[in-house]
Amino acid sequence: MDGNDPKWRADKEKYNEFISKGDISNQENRYRDWDLLKYWFRGVKKYALWINKIHFVTYGHLPEWLDTSN
Repeated sequence: MDGNDPKWRADKEKYNEFISKGDISNQENRYRDWDLLKYWFRGVKKYALWINKIHFVTYGHLPEWLDTSN
């Protein structure tokens, strides 16, 4: 989830040739885990009660704090 997974990094490297070298969207800090999603989900649950469904799309990694029973 935070860019440290060796399999994910290898898959990402396959597509680096299609990204220009100076492109800021491909910098390492973009893939760092900032733990923001946990607080975002809490905020939605507390302050956005009109939201009924959220689709959380990942590369196969689920954070340990994610309750998949909901």
